[in-house]
Amino acid sequence: MDYTLFGENAKEDYQIRKRKKKRPSEPKFKDYNQNQLMLLPPSTEDMIPEKHIVRTVNRVIDNMKIDPLVKTYKGGGRKAYDPLMLLKVLVYAYLMRIYSSREIAKALRENVNFMWLSGMQRPDFRTINNFRSGRLKKVMEGLFSSMVMFLSENKYIKIEDYFVDGTKIEANANKYSYVWANNTKRYKKNVQKKIKELIEHINKVNEEENKRYGDRDLEELGEDALEITSEKIEKQVERLNKIINPASVDTESKKDDEEKEQKEKEEKKSKNKSKRDKRDKKDKEKKEENKELKEKKRGNKNKRRELQKALNQISKKYLPKLKKYEQQERILGQRSSYSKTDIDSTFFRNKEEQYRPGYNVIIGTENQIILNYSLHQKASETDKFIEHMLKLKQITNQNMPKRVIGDGAYGSEENYDFLEKENIESYLKYTGFYQEEIKGVKRNDFDKTNFRYDEGENIIICPQGRRMRFDRIEEKLTTSGYKQEKLIYRGDCHGCQYLSICSKTSQGRTIQINKKWDKYKQKAKENLKTPVGERLRKQRNVDVESVFGDIKQNQRFKRFNLRGLEKVNAEFGLVAMAHNIKKIANMTN
Repeated sequence: MDYTLFGENAKEDYQIRKRKKKRPSEPKFKDYNQNQLMLLPPSTEDMIPEKHIVRTVNRVIDNMKIDPLVKTYKGGGRKAYDPLMLLKVLVYAYLMRIYSSREIAKALRENVNFMWLSGMQRPDFRTINNFRSGRLKKVMEGLFSSMVMFLSENKYIKIEDYFVDGTKIEANANKYSYVWANNTKRYKKNVQKKIKELIEHINKVNEEENKRYGDRDLEELGEDALEITSEKIEKQVERLNKIINPASVDTESKKDDEEKEQKEKEEKKSKNKSKRDKRDKKDKEKKEENKELKEKKRGNKNKRRELQKALNQISKKYLPKLKKYEQQERILGQRSSYSKTDIDSTFFRNKEEQYRPGYNVIIGTENQIILNYSLHQKASETDKFIEHMLKLKQITNQNMPKRVIGDGAYGSEENYDFLEKENIESYLKYTGFYQEEIKGVKRNDFDKTNFRYDEGENIIICPQGRRMRFDRIEEKLTTSGYKQEKLIYRGDCHGCQYLSICSKTSQGRTIQINKKWDKYKQKAKENLKTPVGERLRKQRNVDVESVFGDIKQNQRFKRFNLRGLEKVNAEFGLVAMAHNIKKIANMTN
């Protein structure tokens, strides 16, 4: 390179600059000024991304009819927060896994999404909690129905295939605050027995009661101790108190006192008592009379004290217990248990074989969108299916699905009969469906399935060729009042060498046949084996069960935050609405 073109010392200068180390450049930052003034205030609208899920919450709830919610406000007085805003905030909070009213109030102060949704309004936690546990519990079913109608109108659901299943969600209650129906029944029986024993003791001690009633119990108590109630005991205690503690002093004691005073006066006035021996004799008689009088008073006093002690035991010890057990029975109803912390919850056994207070939640889905939900206080789901379906009928405005798919918990004669009357195709499994499908399972030679029914002669032929004749018809009512009819056939098993294997009794084998149930079961089996049935059975596992998985695991909603059946029902409505909006957002985006 010719450096002469750049001057005489160009080459040396270049080499010197080359040998010098490069100086590090100073770091540069964007302008940061917290006190920077703005010409116009920033808008929260510009801070929310176009496809953010909070916009889906806003759009869906804006299209819902909340007239029933507005009607819960009386009007007048101080202006209330808009119920539409509070509903949006609650649904979005449940979507974001924020369930505490204080945490929701905090988010309204700090989270820009909540600020935008609430229009920069900041209701406190009491307002949020009162709205959730007070107003929503009255109208949640109507609000959820409005959401389902919105989903149907916008083609998110078709209401054709209805997948039903249930799960247990823990209640907001102490796990040690249990009350068991069997214990209550036993404790109440023991208290009734002790009360009856005390009443009988009082009757024996009290002469007046013995004369009036003899050896019989007081008629108010009844013949059986189980008939004893707190009302009867209160009346009887009041009656016995009047007998044991009369308002006036005992007339006999009063008369004795008067005679004593009269004698003393006569003795003082007597002039013929000057002799010592006579005075000593009278003093001796006087002492004996006083002794007898004291003993008589002491006996009456001890008697009253004994009777009063027995009455106190009844009124202060056993009567409050009896009232408590009667109250527990009223709360229990037909349930086996409840929690003292949340009396509407029932103790269920979980997967860890532990008993926890909770609620039985049954939901119905289509494309993993919840169409209906219902909460129950019993573990059994079989007898709650019709109640659940009737609620679906209200939510969808009489628009029932074409097909219903469920597991063996819902397959019963009553449920199949209901679906047939509603013209709904049944794909409900029944108990034993899988066992019938498993090949190679060894069955007992004398299993009921190996007995052949001859409809022409109306007899049953056993595996040994013996005939079983029709014996009687038995009718049975379910808990909901549905009548089942069973035909009983009895065999002549005399002399059969397999009697001990075939029958549990020496009287011979009996077979029960329910023709209606057998018909429904056969129809359900045929439906489940069709290509459509097999597809729906597989889809049920990913349609309804995955919804429970999402709610419990992803949303971390494993326990209710409110107490009481109505409040819990409203809370799960929020959970269901939040889940549906999340599915809509996934479909849209």
